[in-house]
Amino acid sequence: MRIISSDSNEGIKKILLNPIFANKTILKNMLPIKMSTVILTYAKPLIDKRDMANKKVAERTIRTAVEVWNSIIVVDKACGKSGDMSSPLVRKGLLGVARKKLTNNVSLNDYFVLVEQKDKLYPDNNYFIIEHSIRWSDDGSEMSLTVVTNDVDKVDVN
Repeated sequence: MRIISSDSNEGIKKILLNPIFANKTILKNMLPIKMSTVILTYAKPLIDKRDMANKKVAERTIRTAVEVWNSIIVVDKACGKSGDMSSPLVRKGLLGVARKKLTNNVSLNDYFVLVEQKDKLYPDNNYFIIEHSIRWSDDGSEMSLTVVTNDVDKVDVN
């Protein structure tokens, strides 16, 4: 089975062909980011361990990855708002509590592998995933992920 995001790098390349970008320097970390690609890349350790040809397993795996992503975003936002909660130990504890609120059970190891992935690959990406959807090709051989996001600064964690 092939997993694709609904928004590929081809879309970014098309955007950059726009004449308004002519003769401008675009830094790599300033390029538009495709969150469906981000989620699939971040969730790769889980995806690699699961039978993604099974639609229910694939959808549960992606839903879990999205929920873990959002729990990290909310915990980091809460830690950032409170100076006394900004230590890594408090963050780890809050993440452990957040893990218990997920729709599907995920092992402690898998949960913290995803936390490490987020911290390593996307430390400055603070987009909260409002909604995600998965579409399958007619023959079931391709899964396409679409996500809708919002900047975490627009999300109130109080």
